[in-house]
Parts: sequence; structure tokens; C-alpha cells
Amino acid sequence: MTTPSSHTMSGAVAAELSIALGRAHEAINIARHYNLDIPDEYTAAETLLEAARAAMAAPEPLLPPVPTKAADVPKWIRSAATAHAAWVRDKEFAAVLNFDAQRAVLRAAQHIPATCTPKLVELFAAEAQTFLDLIGQAPRTLTGWETPEQLDNHAVLIRTAANMTRLFGSRGIMSTASGEATDLGPDHAVFTVIAPDPDDQAAREVIDLIRKKGAIATVED
Repeated sequence: MTTPSSHTMSGAVAAELSIALGRAHEAINIARHYNLDIPDEYTAAETLLEAARAAMAAPEPLLPPVPTKAADVPKWIRSAATAHAAWVRDKEFAAVLNFDAQRAVLRAAQHIPATCTPKLVELFAAEAQTFLDLIGQAPRTLTGWETPEQLDNHAVLIRTAANMTRLFGSRGIMSTASGEATDLGPDHAVFTVIAPDPDDQAAREVIDLIRKKGAIATVED
């Protein structure tokens, strides 16, 4: 751990940490939403970070009662100065702890995308299969003349489409958090669906071929 005298954080570093933490929290929230495992190290680091932030936000202590006698003024000044100095010192060390805790959170969260992505891919594939099974028989809109079975199928179709949309977005967030989106480029949203395994080298070669052939236009196009 650094010390207040040696610890400094530029605005650029603080901004980068904030962005990285935001992505880490998004990944963790996705994992929690789908009941995926969260590393104990992350939970411990997050608890430490919350405590550090609470310490940083601690209000300045109230001054001791103002003396009524001139002879008590030096003692009052020393008491007030000591309390203020202690508060300033505590906030400085809390800032150091906050910085270290942020880095601990990032270290603990860095493997979340890799561990959660296979499950997201599995869930998306299952929802997609359900969608394909229903799309030919479930009514897209309701007229009031549907049978009970058609109504049930319609409800499942809508729910499945919503689940696919949520999973698609979650997969995209994970790819951004892991850096996979940067590697894939502007088409990453499409490619994470057609080649959902980030470690599938063969799929990556197909993606490169598709991009070169121009079969899928990029966002810039």
C-alpha cells in the first residue's frame, strides 16, 4: 500500500479507473442476474472499497464548545486543531485505501467475463432454439380469436425474444469488459453471436474472412 505522502492520482488515472470499475461492476451485475459464481476475492475487495469510500465521506467533526474564559483559549485551539488534523489525516489514508481497494476490485473482476461468457452463450443458444421452434406457430400479434395454445405460445415467444435481447446485450458488455470487443472491431456485436466463443480461433479466422469479403458491413459503413 502506498502512503499519503507518496500517493498521487492524476485526473487521467482517476478517469481510467472510473471507466474500468464501471465495466467491472456491469460484468458483476450480469453474473449476479444469471446466478453465476462471483469470486470471494471480489466480494471482499468490494466490501473494502465501500468502507474506504465511507471513510472518505466522513464529515468534519464539530468544534469543541467555544470557551467562555480567555485562559481557556489556548487549550480550545489545541483541541480544535488536533481534531481537525486527525480528520484530515484520516481522509488522506482513506483515499490511499480507496485507491488500493479499487485496484483490488479490478484484479478480482478481470476473470469474470471469461468465466461467465460460456454460460451466457449456452443460455442464448437455448433461447434461440426456443424462438426458432415457436416462430412458425406462435402468432406475432393478437386478434382476440386465438386458441389457449396460441396465446401460450405468443407469451413464450415474447418472453423468449426479451431474454435473447437481454442476453445479447449482456454478451456485448462482457466482450467490452474483457477487451474482446476491441479485438473484433466495430462488428463485435454481430460476431459475438455468430462466433460466441472468444477462444475459438477457427471462428476468428472465419470472421476475418467475412470482414475482408465485405459480407457484413461495419458500423462505419
